Amino acid sequence: MGWLDLAEASDVSLGHVSNVRSALRDREWAKVDDEGLHLTAPDALLDAWRDSYEPVRGKRSFWYSILHGRQWEETLRAALDRPHTAGHAMLGGLSAAQWLAPYLRGNMTTLYADPAVMPELIEALKLKPSKSGANVEVIEPDDPAILKERVEIPGAPPVSSPVLTYLDLSRLDDRGREAAEHLREQLLKWH
Repeated sequence: MGWLDLAEASDVSLGHVSNVRSALRDREWAKVDDEGLHLTAPDALLDAWRDSYEPVRGKRSFWYSILHGRQWEETLRAALDRPHTAGHAMLGGLSAAQWLAPYLRGNMTTLYADPAVMPELIEALKLKPSKSGANVEVIEPDDPAILKERVEIPGAPPVSSPVLTYLDLSRLDDRGREAAEHLREQLLKWH
C-alpha cells in the first residue's frame, strides 16, 4: 500500500502519513523496504498506544431500556443493521468484547452512534433518558471516523474493532484491564 492509498484509507493527509511513518521508524517499531512499511514491533506500538490512550471524546448520554436478554440482543442487532443506521452505530467497550473475546459481562451496554441515527435508535431500542439505573450508555463521537472501526461478526450486532475495544477496556478498572488482556491474547497476536 502506497502513501496515497494509506492517506485515503485512513482519511488523513499525506503529511500526517509521513509523520506517522517517520515516528514509527524513529522508535524502531517499523522498517521500510522495497515493498513498503512493515511493523517490526507491533506489541511495543500497542503498549505505547494503550499507555497514552484517551477515551473517545464526544457527547455521552445514559438511557434505560426495558428490553433484556434475547429480546434485547435481537432488537439491538436489528436496530444496528437497518439501512439508515448501518455504518453509523456499533457496540463498544465491554459490550463489543462480549462478542469478540468474552471474558467479563457488564451491566451497561455501550454504543457508539452518529447523532443523526439517535432518534431511530431511541425508538427501536425503547430508550428512556436515565439519571440513575441506566443500562445503556451512548457515545456520540466528536470524530465520526471512529465509526469506520465497525466490525461485522456473523450473528452479532456490529462491534468496534479489536484494537479500539482493547484500548477502551484498558481504561477501565482492574477487571476491565483483565478483559483487555484476554482480548489481546485472543485476537491481537502478530507472531
